[in-house]
Amino acid sequence: MEKFELAQREVEKKTKELEELEERHREKLQEFEERNDYFQTARRAIQNILDEKYEETLHYLRTTDADQDFYGILNREMESYQMLSEDALMRAQKKLELEFLKENDDFRRERRYLDDELEAAYLRRRIAADDNN
Repeated sequence: MEKFELAQREVEKKTKELEELEERHREKLQEFEERNDYFQTARRAIQNILDEKYEETLHYLRTTDADQDFYGILNREMESYQMLSEDALMRAQKKLELEFLKENDDFRRERRYLDDELEAAYLRRRIAADDNN
């Protein structure tokens, strides 16, 4: 009966490890989702700020009867700021996506390993049970 009990403990241990791995993975996925939401919120906030500043500057140019050249400069500068902010956010989001892919790969590899270990533990338990009979 001792072999069976040892094998049973091993099955329980591997099952618990697998459950803990899945829980950690769910937590990581939630963290990635929250970080992605943050980037989307940041993107909207930056765009709103740029839109507000554009409108304020446009209003100022209209009230001062500014030369048309200033309007062109304003448009080029705003486009430049938008491109810079989008580029920074896209790089950060790409980094997040790479972290997400790595997490999924790591999870799958560890999951396969634990599945194999659990299957071997079940086999040892079955053999121990057959030996006892």
